[in-house]
Amino acid sequence: MREAVGANFALAIECHSRFDTESAIQVAKAIERFRPIWLEEPVSPDNVDAMAKVRSMSRVPIAAGENIYTRYGFEPYLEKQALSVIQPDMCKCGGLLEARRIAALAEVYHVPIAPHGVASALGKTAFGHVCATVPNFMILEWVYGRTAQDKFT
Repeated sequence: MREAVGANFALAIECHSRFDTESAIQVAKAIERFRPIWLEEPVSPDNVDAMAKVRSMSRVPIAAGENIYTRYGFEPYLEKQALSVIQPDMCKCGGLLEARRIAALAEVYHVPIAPHGVASALGKTAFGHVCATVPNFMILEWVYGRTAQDKFT
């Protein structure tokens, strides 16, 4: 993929929590040379210590958050420096205001946010407005075209 798109495009690798800790570390080390902007949810988001270990053993930034809820859920990840980038899902984390609170908490730890932005057109617009108020905003995930959700609305 890096050869196909060149160095001017960012690559993000999604893992969907498919790996155990040791396998995730191996994957992270194997992809380091391609310089992805992150490796997303390499291990289950319910294991903060495993996520922290993967991050400490790799030069690839580790991202997660679409399955972490409220600022209280993100707090241990930030305290243990388990994530390089947090990705709150504004539909699931407690809403727009809670997403803003999560971003403010991450800002204290100097961690950027890249919200999980799979939503309807209205949802994407709301997410964009929240992101415009966040100093540590990095990027908003955006699904191009129609999503399965759009087909039913």
